[in-house]
Amino acid sequence: MERQKKTGDTTPPEQKKPFLDWLDGPRWQNEDKLSHELYNAGHLYEAAVAWYEATGKRDLLDIALKNAELVAHDFGPGKLAKAPGHQEIEVGLVKLYQTTGDRRWLDLAKFFLDVRGTAKSTPKTTKKYKTSAWPSGTPYGFVTCLPERRMWRR
Repeated sequence: MERQKKTGDTTPPEQKKPFLDWLDGPRWQNEDKLSHELYNAGHLYEAAVAWYEATGKRDLLDIALKNAELVAHDFGPGKLAKAPGHQEIEVGLVKLYQTTGDRRWLDLAKFFLDVRGTAKSTPKTTKKYKTSAWPSGTPYGFVTCLPERRMWRR
C-alpha cells in the first residue's frame, strides 16, 4: 500500500518558501496580509455562543473566552491597531458581549471597527487584487439600532 502524501510533499519547492515565510515571525504580523486568525476567532465565538445557548454547556464558551482574552491582550488602544480582512471578529465579539454582559468584548469590537479601513490597517493585498472590500480611508462606526442589537455602518 502506497503511503498517503502530505500537502508539503506535493508542494513545488518554489512555493514552499512563501508558505514558510507566512508562518515565521511574531503572532499577528500577517493580519494586514489577509491572515484568517481573527476571522476564524470570530467564527469560534459565534459557534461557542450558539453551543452554549443550545445546550447550556460552557465548555466551548470558556475556550472562546480564553481566546478573546488573548485578542484583548494584544489588540486595542495603545496596542496593535490592525483589523482583519473580514468583519467576523467584530460580530463574534458582540455575541460574546450579548452572552456574558462583559463590556470589554463590545469595546474591542468597536476598536476593530474604528481601525478598519484606516491606512495602517488596510491589507496590502487589497491593492494587489484591486478589491473594493475596504472603504477608502473611512473608518467604520457603531450605530445602535435596537437596545440589544448593534448594526455596522460606514
